[in-house]
Amino acid sequence: MNKSWFDSQIDDIAVPEDDIMAAVSRGIHEGKKQKKKKMFASAGVLSGSAAAIILGTGFFFAPVNGVLASVPLIGSLYEPFSSFTIGKELASAGLVKELNEKAESGGISITLTSAYYEGNVVGITFKAEGENLPEKWKEGPNDPASGYSLSLFDGKESSQLAGSHSLVETENGYIGTAEYYLDEKKLPSDFTLPLTFTSIAGEKGDWKFEVPLKRIEPKVLAVNGVSKSGSESVTIQTVAKGKATTVIEYKTILSNEYDQLSFKIKDAGGKEQFPVSSEVIRSEKKAGMIVTDWRVLYTDDLLKNEDVLTVLPVIERDESPTMAKLSPALVVESSRFGYQLRVEQLKRDGDQLIVDYHLSNASGEAFKKDVLQNFAEGVSIKNTETFMNGKISIAADQKELRFQSVYAIPSETDMKDLTLSVPFGVLSMNRPSEKMEPIKIELE
Repeated sequence: MNKSWFDSQIDDIAVPEDDIMAAVSRGIHEGKKQKKKKMFASAGVLSGSAAAIILGTGFFFAPVNGVLASVPLIGSLYEPFSSFTIGKELASAGLVKELNEKAESGGISITLTSAYYEGNVVGITFKAEGENLPEKWKEGPNDPASGYSLSLFDGKESSQLAGSHSLVETENGYIGTAEYYLDEKKLPSDFTLPLTFTSIAGEKGDWKFEVPLKRIEPKVLAVNGVSKSGSESVTIQTVAKGKATTVIEYKTILSNEYDQLSFKIKDAGGKEQFPVSSEVIRSEKKAGMIVTDWRVLYTDDLLKNEDVLTVLPVIERDESPTMAKLSPALVVESSRFGYQLRVEQLKRDGDQLIVDYHLSNASGEAFKKDVLQNFAEGVSIKNTETFMNGKISIAADQKELRFQSVYAIPSETDMKDLTLSVPFGVLSMNRPSEKMEPIKIELE
Protein backbone atom coordinates (compact mmCIF):
# COMPACT_ATOMS: atom_id res chain seq x y z
CA MET A 1 0.00 0.00 0.00
CA ASN A 2 1.27 3.52 -0.71
CA LYS A 3 0.62 7.02 0.55
CA SER A 4 -1.13 8.21 -2.63
CA TRP A 5 -3.65 5.35 -2.38
CA PHE A 6 -4.30 6.34 1.22
CA ASP A 7 -4.83 10.00 0.30
CA SER A 8 -7.24 9.16 -2.49
CA GLN A 9 -9.41 7.03 -0.21
CA ILE A 10 -9.34 9.65 2.53
CA ASP A 11 -10.68 12.28 0.16
CA ASP A 12 -13.76 10.16 -0.51
CA ILE A 13 -14.82 9.78 3.12
CA ALA A 14 -18.05 11.62 3.89
CA VAL A 15 -17.93 13.65 7.09
CA PRO A 16 -21.21 14.06 9.06
CA GLU A 17 -20.74 17.78 9.77
CA ASP A 18 -24.08 18.33 11.53
CA ASP A 19 -23.44 15.40 13.87
CA ILE A 20 -19.91 16.63 14.57
CA MET A 21 -21.07 20.13 15.48
CA ALA A 22 -23.78 18.71 17.75
CA ALA A 23 -21.16 16.60 19.48
CA VAL A 24 -18.85 19.61 19.75
CA SER A 25 -21.62 21.49 21.55
CA ARG A 26 -22.15 18.56 23.93
CA GLY A 27 -18.39 18.30 24.41
CA ILE A 28 -18.00 21.95 25.36
CA HIS A 29 -20.69 21.56 28.00
CA GLU A 30 -19.15 18.34 29.36
CA GLY A 31 -15.65 19.78 29.26
CA LYS A 32 -16.73 22.67 31.48
CA LYS A 33 -18.08 20.15 34.01
CA GLN A 34 -14.90 18.06 33.99
CA LYS A 35 -12.20 20.65 33.46
CA LYS A 36 -10.33 19.68 36.62
CA LYS A 37 -9.93 16.11 35.40
CA LYS A 38 -8.65 16.76 31.87
CA MET A 39 -7.99 20.13 30.32
CA PHE A 40 -6.10 21.20 27.23
CA ALA A 41 -2.98 23.24 27.76
CA SER A 42 -4.29 26.23 25.89
CA ALA A 43 -6.97 28.66 26.95
CA GLY A 44 -7.73 29.12 23.25
CA VAL A 45 -8.46 25.50 22.37
CA LEU A 46 -11.91 24.88 23.80
CA SER A 47 -12.97 23.59 20.40
CA GLY A 48 -10.07 21.15 20.61
CA SER A 49 -11.23 20.09 24.06
CA ALA A 50 -14.67 19.38 22.72
CA ALA A 51 -13.12 17.38 19.90
CA ALA A 52 -11.16 15.33 22.38
CA ILE A 53 -14.36 14.40 24.13
CA ILE A 54 -15.86 13.32 20.82
CA LEU A 55 -12.81 11.17 20.21
CA GLY A 56 -12.94 9.71 23.68
CA THR A 57 -16.53 8.58 23.22
CA GLY A 58 -15.78 6.76 19.95
CA PHE A 59 -18.10 9.09 18.07
CA PHE A 60 -17.06 8.85 14.46
CA PHE A 61 -18.51 6.38 11.93
CA ALA A 62 -17.47 7.24 8.38
CA PRO A 63 -19.16 5.48 5.46
CA VAL A 64 -17.49 6.04 2.11
CA ASN A 65 -18.67 7.19 -1.29
CA GLY A 66 -17.92 4.11 -3.30
CA VAL A 67 -16.89 1.15 -1.16
CA LEU A 68 -13.17 0.78 -0.49
CA ALA A 69 -11.26 -2.07 -2.05
CA SER A 70 -10.61 -4.98 0.31
CA VAL A 71 -6.97 -4.28 1.21
CA PRO A 72 -5.22 -3.75 4.54
CA LEU A 73 -5.36 -0.16 5.80
CA ILE A 74 -2.39 1.29 7.66
CA GLY A 75 -2.59 4.71 9.27
CA SER A 76 -5.23 7.02 10.64
CA LEU A 77 -8.63 7.67 9.02
CA TYR A 78 -9.04 10.93 10.85
CA GLU A 79 -7.59 13.43 8.39
CA PRO A 80 -11.02 14.56 7.13
CA PHE A 81 -12.16 15.12 10.70
CA SER A 82 -9.09 17.08 11.83
CA SER A 83 -5.32 17.10 11.33
CA PHE A 84 -5.12 13.73 13.05
CA THR A 85 -2.47 12.07 10.95
CA ILE A 86 -0.21 10.18 13.35
CA GLY A 87 -0.81 6.71 11.89
CA LYS A 88 -0.55 8.01 8.33
CA GLU A 89 2.73 9.82 9.07
CA LEU A 90 4.27 6.77 10.72
CA ALA A 91 3.09 4.49 7.91
CA SER A 92 4.72 6.70 5.28
CA ALA A 93 7.99 6.44 7.23
CA GLY A 94 7.76 2.65 7.49
CA LEU A 95 7.40 2.79 11.29
CA VAL A 96 4.08 0.94 11.61
CA LYS A 97 4.26 -2.75 12.49
CA GLU A 98 2.14 -4.88 10.17
CA LEU A 99 0.10 -7.63 11.87
CA ASN A 100 -2.06 -10.57 10.81
CA GLU A 101 -3.72 -11.59 14.07
CA LYS A 102 -7.20 -13.08 13.63
CA ALA A 103 -10.05 -13.91 16.04
CA GLU A 104 -13.47 -15.37 15.14
CA SER A 105 -16.85 -15.18 16.85
CA GLY A 106 -20.39 -15.74 15.56
CA GLY A 107 -19.31 -16.26 11.97
CA ILE A 108 -17.36 -12.99 11.87
CA SER A 109 -13.56 -12.69 11.85
CA ILE A 110 -11.64 -9.62 12.97
CA THR A 111 -8.02 -9.35 11.93
CA LEU A 112 -5.57 -6.85 13.36
CA THR A 113 -3.55 -5.48 10.45
CA SER A 114 -1.14 -3.02 12.10
CA ALA A 115 -0.07 -1.38 15.35
CA TYR A 116 2.07 1.58 16.36
CA TYR A 117 3.29 3.34 19.51
CA GLU A 118 4.92 6.76 19.51
CA GLY A 119 4.94 9.51 22.11
CA ASN A 120 2.02 8.57 24.36
CA VAL A 121 -0.08 7.36 21.42
CA VAL A 122 -0.88 3.74 20.60
CA GLY A 123 -2.90 2.78 17.53
CA ILE A 124 -4.22 -0.24 15.67
CA THR A 125 -5.91 -0.93 12.36
CA PHE A 126 -8.12 -3.93 11.65
CA LYS A 127 -10.50 -5.53 9.17
CA ALA A 128 -13.75 -7.42 9.78
CA GLU A 129 -15.15 -10.04 7.44
CA GLY A 130 -17.80 -12.77 7.53
CA GLU A 131 -21.16 -13.76 6.16
CA ASN A 132 -22.98 -12.48 9.26
CA LEU A 133 -21.80 -8.91 8.75
CA PRO A 134 -24.47 -6.59 7.28
CA GLU A 135 -23.72 -5.16 3.85
CA LYS A 136 -24.85 -1.76 5.06
CA TRP A 137 -24.70 -0.93 8.76
CA LYS A 138 -27.21 1.53 10.19
CA GLU A 139 -26.76 2.64 13.78
CA GLY A 140 -29.37 1.17 16.12
CA PRO A 141 -30.63 2.75 19.37
CA ASN A 142 -28.16 0.75 21.48
CA ASP A 143 -25.22 0.71 19.06
CA PRO A 144 -22.02 2.70 19.58
CA ALA A 145 -21.80 5.61 17.15
CA SER A 146 -18.31 4.50 16.10
CA GLY A 147 -19.70 1.28 14.58
CA TYR A 148 -17.95 -1.06 17.01
CA SER A 149 -17.33 -1.63 20.72
CA LEU A 150 -13.75 -2.09 21.89
CA SER A 151 -12.49 -2.28 25.48
CA LEU A 152 -8.91 -2.26 26.77
CA PHE A 153 -7.14 -4.17 29.54
CA ASP A 154 -9.68 -5.70 31.99
CA GLY A 155 -12.66 -3.95 30.37
CA LYS A 156 -13.49 -1.86 33.45
CA GLU A 157 -14.50 1.75 32.88
CA SER A 158 -11.65 3.00 35.08
CA SER A 159 -9.11 1.18 32.87
CA GLN A 160 -10.15 2.77 29.58
CA LEU A 161 -8.15 5.46 27.79
CA ALA A 162 -9.20 8.55 25.87
CA GLY A 163 -8.87 8.02 22.15
CA SER A 164 -10.53 7.86 18.74
CA HIS A 165 -12.39 5.22 16.73
CA SER A 166 -13.42 5.04 13.07
CA LEU A 167 -14.91 2.47 10.73
CA VAL A 168 -15.50 2.30 6.95
CA GLU A 169 -17.11 -0.24 4.64
CA THR A 170 -15.16 -2.34 2.14
CA GLU A 171 -16.16 -4.77 -0.59
CA ASN A 172 -15.77 -7.69 1.81
CA GLY A 173 -16.70 -6.15 5.14
CA TYR A 174 -15.26 -3.30 7.15
CA ILE A 175 -11.92 -1.78 8.06
CA GLY A 176 -11.24 0.47 10.99
CA THR A 177 -8.75 2.13 13.26
CA ALA A 178 -8.45 3.01 16.94
CA GLU A 179 -5.97 5.32 18.63
CA TYR A 180 -5.46 5.88 22.37
CA TYR A 181 -3.47 8.21 24.63
CA LEU A 182 -1.51 6.62 27.49
CA ASP A 183 -1.73 8.51 30.77
CA GLU A 184 0.93 6.78 32.88
CA LYS A 185 3.44 8.98 34.68
CA LYS A 186 6.32 6.98 33.14
CA LEU A 187 5.68 5.68 29.64
CA PRO A 188 6.86 2.08 29.12
CA SER A 189 9.32 1.35 26.32
CA ASP A 190 7.32 -1.75 25.40
CA PHE A 191 4.23 -3.56 26.68
CA THR A 192 1.37 -5.83 25.60
CA LEU A 193 -2.04 -4.25 25.15
CA PRO A 194 -5.02 -6.57 25.82
CA LEU A 195 -8.11 -5.54 23.87
CA THR A 196 -11.53 -7.04 23.23
CA PHE A 197 -14.08 -6.27 20.52
CA THR A 198 -17.64 -6.94 21.73
CA SER A 199 -19.59 -5.72 18.70
CA ILE A 200 -18.99 -4.76 15.08
CA ALA A 201 -21.55 -3.21 12.69
CA GLY A 202 -24.40 -4.15 15.05
CA GLU A 203 -23.31 -7.79 15.51
CA LYS A 204 -22.26 -8.90 19.00
CA GLY A 205 -19.38 -11.24 19.71
CA ASP A 206 -16.15 -11.71 21.61
CA TRP A 207 -12.89 -11.09 19.77
CA LYS A 208 -9.82 -10.97 22.03
CA PHE A 209 -6.27 -9.89 21.17
CA GLU A 210 -2.92 -9.34 22.86
CA VAL A 211 -1.07 -6.62 20.96
CA PRO A 212 2.72 -6.33 21.46
CA LEU A 213 3.86 -2.70 21.26
CA LYS A 214 7.36 -1.20 21.21
CA ARG A 215 7.74 2.56 21.53
CA ILE A 216 9.42 4.52 18.75
CA GLU A 217 11.89 6.42 20.91
CA PRO A 218 11.76 10.23 20.55
CA LYS A 219 14.45 12.86 20.93
CA VAL A 220 13.93 14.24 24.45
CA LEU A 221 14.95 17.84 25.23
CA ALA A 222 15.25 18.90 28.87
CA VAL A 223 13.78 22.42 29.02
CA ASN A 224 12.90 23.37 32.61
CA GLY A 225 11.57 26.78 31.57
CA VAL A 226 9.70 28.48 34.43
CA SER A 227 7.16 31.29 34.71
CA LYS A 228 6.05 32.47 38.18
CA SER A 229 3.34 34.64 39.67
CA GLY A 230 3.87 34.94 43.40
CA SER A 231 3.80 31.41 44.83
CA GLU A 232 2.19 29.99 41.68
CA SER A 233 4.13 28.72 38.69
CA VAL A 234 4.30 26.63 35.53
CA THR A 235 7.42 24.67 34.55
CA ILE A 236 7.90 23.27 31.05
CA GLN A 237 9.97 20.18 31.91
CA THR A 238 10.61 18.23 28.69
CA VAL A 239 9.83 18.29 24.98
CA ALA A 240 9.92 14.89 23.25
CA LYS A 241 10.05 15.10 19.45
CA GLY A 242 9.17 11.97 17.51
CA LYS A 243 8.50 11.21 13.85
CA ALA A 244 4.78 12.01 14.03
CA THR A 245 4.29 13.54 17.48
CA THR A 246 5.67 16.12 19.87
CA VAL A 247 4.92 15.58 23.56
CA ILE A 248 5.37 18.35 26.14
CA GLU A 249 5.39 17.53 29.85
CA TYR A 250 4.93 20.33 32.36
CA LYS A 251 4.09 21.02 36.01
CA THR A 252 1.69 23.59 37.48
CA ILE A 253 1.61 24.82 41.08
CA LEU A 254 -1.55 26.65 42.15
CA SER A 255 -2.91 27.92 45.46
CA ASN A 256 -6.53 26.91 44.77
CA GLU A 257 -7.83 23.61 43.40
CA TYR A 258 -10.55 25.39 41.43
CA ASP A 259 -8.13 27.58 39.48
CA GLN A 260 -6.76 26.60 36.08
CA LEU A 261 -3.30 27.42 34.74
CA SER A 262 -3.29 27.04 30.98
CA PHE A 263 -1.18 28.31 28.12
CA LYS A 264 -1.01 29.03 24.44
CA ILE A 265 1.98 28.03 22.31
CA LYS A 266 3.12 30.18 19.40
CA ASP A 267 5.76 29.36 16.80
CA ALA A 268 8.55 31.67 15.66
CA GLY A 269 6.15 33.36 13.24
CA GLY A 270 3.59 34.09 15.96
CA LYS A 271 1.13 31.42 14.81
CA GLU A 272 -0.72 29.64 17.61
CA GLN A 273 -0.30 25.84 17.75
CA PHE A 274 -3.07 23.58 19.03
CA PRO A 275 -2.72 20.22 20.82
CA VAL A 276 -4.42 16.93 20.00
CA SER A 277 -4.84 15.83 23.61
CA SER A 278 -3.80 16.57 27.16
CA GLU A 279 -3.79 14.40 30.27
CA VAL A 280 -3.31 14.95 33.98
CA ILE A 281 -0.56 12.51 34.95
CA ARG A 282 -0.61 13.20 38.69
CA SER A 283 -2.12 15.77 41.03
CA GLU A 284 -1.52 16.18 44.76
CA LYS A 285 -1.59 18.74 47.54
CA LYS A 286 1.79 19.78 48.95
CA ALA A 287 2.24 22.41 51.67
CA GLY A 288 -1.18 23.85 50.85
CA MET A 289 -0.46 24.10 47.09
CA ILE A 290 -2.01 22.04 44.26
CA VAL A 291 0.81 20.41 42.27
CA THR A 292 -0.20 18.84 38.94
CA ASP A 293 1.87 17.07 36.28
CA TRP A 294 0.52 17.30 32.72
CA ARG A 295 1.31 15.76 29.34
CA VAL A 296 0.15 17.44 26.13
CA LEU A 297 0.37 15.95 22.64
CA TYR A 298 0.89 17.75 19.34
CA THR A 299 1.04 16.19 15.89
CA ASP A 300 4.48 16.63 14.39
CA ASP A 301 3.40 18.59 11.34
CA LEU A 302 2.61 21.47 13.70
CA LEU A 303 6.04 21.67 15.31
CA LYS A 304 8.61 19.81 13.20
CA ASN A 305 9.95 22.89 11.39
CA GLU A 306 10.20 25.08 14.48
CA ASP A 307 13.40 26.06 16.28
CA VAL A 308 11.83 28.24 18.99
CA LEU A 309 8.40 28.15 20.62
CA THR A 310 6.84 30.78 22.89
CA VAL A 311 4.65 29.61 25.79
CA LEU A 312 2.11 32.19 27.02
CA PRO A 313 0.72 31.06 30.41
CA VAL A 314 -2.44 32.46 32.04
CA ILE A 315 -4.32 31.72 35.25
CA GLU A 316 -8.11 31.54 35.29
CA ARG A 317 -9.64 31.99 38.76
CA ASP A 318 -12.63 30.00 39.95
CA GLU A 319 -14.26 28.99 43.23
CA SER A 320 -16.37 26.19 44.66
CA PRO A 321 -20.15 26.64 45.03
CA THR A 322 -21.11 28.49 48.23
CA MET A 323 -23.63 26.71 50.48
CA ALA A 324 -26.05 28.39 52.92
CA LYS A 325 -29.27 27.39 54.70
CA LEU A 326 -32.20 28.71 52.67
CA SER A 327 -34.22 31.41 54.43
CA PRO A 328 -36.06 34.65 53.61
CA ALA A 329 -33.67 37.61 53.23
CA LEU A 330 -30.69 35.21 53.02
CA VAL A 331 -27.45 36.84 51.82
CA VAL A 332 -24.73 34.61 50.30
CA GLU A 333 -21.27 36.05 49.63
CA SER A 334 -18.63 34.93 47.13
CA SER A 335 -15.44 33.86 48.89
CA ARG A 336 -13.16 35.30 46.17
CA PHE A 337 -14.88 37.74 43.83
CA GLY A 338 -16.95 40.03 46.06
CA TYR A 339 -20.34 39.10 44.55
CA GLN A 340 -23.43 38.78 46.76
CA LEU A 341 -26.69 36.92 46.21
CA ARG A 342 -29.65 38.21 48.22
CA VAL A 343 -32.90 36.22 48.45
CA GLU A 344 -35.76 38.71 48.06
CA GLN A 345 -38.73 36.35 48.20
CA LEU A 346 -39.53 32.69 48.91
CA LYS A 347 -42.90 31.38 47.83
CA ARG A 348 -44.12 27.82 48.23
CA ASP A 349 -46.96 26.69 45.99
CA GLY A 350 -47.79 23.00 46.51
CA ASP A 351 -44.87 21.03 45.16
CA GLN A 352 -43.16 24.12 43.77
CA LEU A 353 -40.71 26.48 45.45
CA ILE A 354 -40.23 29.87 43.80
CA VAL A 355 -37.10 31.81 44.71
CA ASP A 356 -36.58 35.45 43.67
CA TYR A 357 -33.06 36.73 44.19
CA HIS A 358 -30.74 39.60 43.34
CA LEU A 359 -27.03 39.55 42.44
CA SER A 360 -25.14 42.58 43.74
CA ASN A 361 -21.60 44.00 43.64
CA ALA A 362 -21.70 43.41 39.88
CA SER A 363 -22.79 45.22 36.74
CA GLY A 364 -25.41 43.44 34.65
CA GLU A 365 -24.22 45.16 31.49
CA ALA A 366 -20.75 43.65 31.98
CA PHE A 367 -21.99 40.07 31.66
CA LYS A 368 -22.92 38.14 28.57
CA LYS A 369 -26.44 36.78 28.67
CA ASP A 370 -25.33 33.15 28.45
CA VAL A 371 -23.01 33.59 31.47
CA LEU A 372 -25.91 34.92 33.55
CA GLN A 373 -28.16 32.14 32.27
CA ASN A 374 -25.57 29.50 33.22
CA PHE A 375 -25.21 31.09 36.65
CA ALA A 376 -28.96 31.09 37.26
CA GLU A 377 -29.32 27.51 36.05
CA GLY A 378 -26.56 26.49 38.45
CA VAL A 379 -28.26 27.96 41.53
CA SER A 380 -29.58 24.77 43.12
CA ILE A 381 -31.41 23.55 46.20
CA LYS A 382 -30.06 20.73 48.36
CA ASN A 383 -32.51 18.60 50.34
CA THR A 384 -30.42 16.42 52.71
CA GLU A 385 -28.19 14.59 50.15
CA THR A 386 -30.02 15.46 46.92
CA PHE A 387 -29.37 18.52 44.76
CA MET A 388 -32.25 19.94 42.71
CA ASN A 389 -31.90 22.39 39.84
CA GLY A 390 -34.72 24.72 38.96
CA LYS A 391 -36.98 23.55 36.15
CA ILE A 392 -37.22 27.18 35.15
CA SER A 393 -34.33 29.54 35.73
CA ILE A 394 -34.52 32.94 34.08
CA ALA A 395 -32.90 36.33 34.29
CA ALA A 396 -35.99 38.32 35.19
CA ASP A 397 -34.08 41.58 34.78
CA GLN A 398 -30.58 41.29 33.33
CA LYS A 399 -29.62 44.93 33.85
CA GLU A 400 -30.68 44.87 37.49
CA LEU A 401 -29.43 41.28 37.94
CA ARG A 402 -32.70 40.01 39.38
CA PHE A 403 -33.57 36.35 38.83
CA GLN A 404 -36.27 33.81 39.54
CA SER A 405 -35.78 30.06 39.86
CA VAL A 406 -38.58 27.51 40.27
CA TYR A 407 -37.89 24.15 41.95
CA ALA A 408 -40.01 21.01 42.16
CA ILE A 409 -39.94 19.75 45.75
CA PRO A 410 -41.95 16.99 47.47
CA SER A 411 -44.96 18.35 49.35
CA GLU A 412 -43.71 16.85 52.63
CA THR A 413 -40.37 18.71 52.42
CA ASP A 414 -39.50 20.76 55.50
CA MET A 415 -38.13 24.15 54.46
CA LYS A 416 -35.67 23.98 57.35
CA ASP A 417 -33.91 21.10 55.56
CA LEU A 418 -33.14 23.08 52.40
CA THR A 419 -29.74 24.52 51.51
CA LEU A 420 -29.02 26.97 48.69
CA SER A 421 -25.96 26.31 46.49
CA VAL A 422 -24.62 29.33 44.58
CA PRO A 423 -22.05 28.84 41.75
CA PHE A 424 -20.25 32.20 41.88
CA GLY A 425 -17.40 30.57 39.94
CA VAL A 426 -19.53 30.63 36.78
CA LEU A 427 -19.37 34.42 36.85
CA SER A 428 -15.56 34.25 36.72
CA MET A 429 -15.93 33.32 33.04
CA ASN A 430 -16.53 37.04 32.52
CA ARG A 431 -13.25 38.03 34.18
CA PRO A 432 -10.01 38.42 32.21
CA SER A 433 -7.32 35.77 32.64
CA GLU A 434 -4.21 36.70 34.64
CA LYS A 435 -1.24 36.77 32.28
CA MET A 436 2.15 35.38 33.36
CA GLU A 437 5.61 35.94 31.90
CA PRO A 438 6.20 34.06 28.58
CA ILE A 439 8.58 31.10 28.35
CA LYS A 440 10.88 30.60 25.35
CA ILE A 441 11.59 26.99 24.32
CA GLU A 442 14.52 26.25 22.03
CA LEU A 443 13.93 22.98 20.19
CA GLU A 444 17.46 22.50 18.86
